[in-house]
Amino acid sequence: MERYRSRLLRVCTHFLGWQDADCEDLVQETFLQALAHLAQWQPDRELYSWLNKICVNLCFKALRRRRREQLMEFEGLESAARAVVSERQQLAEQADARSLAMERVRAALDGLDVKCRRIVSLRDLEGMSYSDIALTLRLAPGTVFSRLARCRQALKKLVLEGVRGGRP
Repeated sequence: MERYRSRLLRVCTHFLGWQDADCEDLVQETFLQALAHLAQWQPDRELYSWLNKICVNLCFKALRRRRREQLMEFEGLESAARAVVSERQQLAEQADARSLAMERVRAALDGLDVKCRRIVSLRDLEGMSYSDIALTLRLAPGTVFSRLARCRQALKKLVLEGVRGGRP
């Protein structure tokens, strides 16, 4: 081991790179494999040549394993990227649908009479409270509730007619 360790380490660094942490492990694995398969060594051949062959094969095996891991990682990143693109497309489609719906509501709102348009605008577009609407329009709070309910029903009817009629 002491005699061939540094030479085998150079072989590993040639294949894997000089800063690769696996080089030491592969040299150790080379010696373990050689010990396990010692019966296959032919004494008339140089011991280093046999160890070198084992080491090179282990390096190729490590490189193949890394390539598979990189491919799996790449495939994972690729599927994540596809998911992000798909999600963005869905969000864009939802935004388009909301925009279309708002266009329909605004068009239907223009079809309401002035009183309904005003009360719906104050509550749903400007976000005023019922009591503030009652003060602004000089109505009783109960009247605000009932008128708003009636006006929303009329607005809903106009929106649905616009959808069925193909208007925005």
